[in-house]
Amino acid sequence: NSVHGKALLSGNKNAAGCVDCHGSHGVEKGTNQTSSVFKKNVPKTCGKCHAKEEKEFSESIHGVSVANNNMDSPVCTDCHGEHNILKHDDPKSPVAFQNVSKQVCSPCHSSVRLSEKYGISADRFKTFNDSYHGLALRGGSLEVANCASCHGVHKIKPSSDPTSLVHKDNLAVTC
Repeated sequence: NSVHGKALLSGNKNAAGCVDCHGSHGVEKGTNQTSSVFKKNVPKTCGKCHAKEEKEFSESIHGVSVANNNMDSPVCTDCHGEHNILKHDDPKSPVAFQNVSKQVCSPCHSSVRLSEKYGISADRFKTFNDSYHGLALRGGSLEVANCASCHGVHKIKPSSDPTSLVHKDNLAVTC
C-alpha cells in the first residue's frame, strides 16, 4: 500500500523495492550499525533516490544531531514511516498538511523526557495548538500555517541560525 509499492505494482521499474533499502546479499538487522536501515544510515539510504531531501536534512538540526550519534533525533522513517510510506498529500499520511504538527512534530516536541534531556521547551505543540493556527487547523483549514510552514520540512534549523526560516531576520519573509 505504500507509495513505493503502488509505483512498483503499476509498472514503474524505477520505484524503490525491498533490495533498494535493505540490500540483496548480506542483509543486516536494523540494529546493526552496518545495516543500510540502521537509524544513522537511513538518510543515506533514502538519499539514493531522494538526494535533494537528503542534502537538506543533513544540514538540519535533526540531521546534524543524528550525524553526531544522537539517536533521539528523527530520521526519514520517524516522520514518513517505513513500509507504509504514503504520499505527502494523502490524508492518511503522517506528513500530510493537516497531520504533520500533531503526528510528526508533537511526539518529540511535547516529550517531557526529551525536553528535560535537551533543554528544549515541552510546550511547543500546546502553544501552537492553542494559537489561531492550531485552532484553524483543527477546524479543518488547509491554508493556515502548520509547524512545517514556518520551520521548514527537511532543512529545519534553530532560530539562532541566520539561515533558519524562523531566524529573527527572516520572520517577515517566512510569515
